[in-house]
Amino acid sequence: MKFYPETQSVVKKLSQKYELIIVSGTTREIIEIMIEKVRHYFKHIFSPISDRNEIKKKPQMYEMICKNLETEPNKIVHVGDDWYSDFISPRKIGIKSFHLDRTSKKSGKFVIKDLNELEDRLPLF
Repeated sequence: MKFYPETQSVVKKLSQKYELIIVSGTTREIIEIMIEKVRHYFKHIFSPISDRNEIKKKPQMYEMICKNLETEPNKIVHVGDDWYSDFISPRKIGIKSFHLDRTSKKSGKFVIKDLNELEDRLPLF
């Protein structure tokens, strides 16, 4: 596994201002291996497979995360590359989300092409 070029620097920078978590569709054990180099930047890891025995990140998964973190959905910003699981699904419960579209097929206020754009967009919230 290889990170996109900007990933480590953006994660490092954002971790200085925000509490970062990972929500991934793979198992927690695999996530831990995949993120070994940047694990220390993240406070929590959530996995629909490991936590809820589900394949997709549904709104109920995001509700469970909010409950676990003891926070309201509108206090969370989520970024991901799957249109439904990472963008639509969290928005259904009030989480602010961005769609990461490295192919530039989508556009809009909540679409970013790489993680460097995220910091500039966070003030939208």
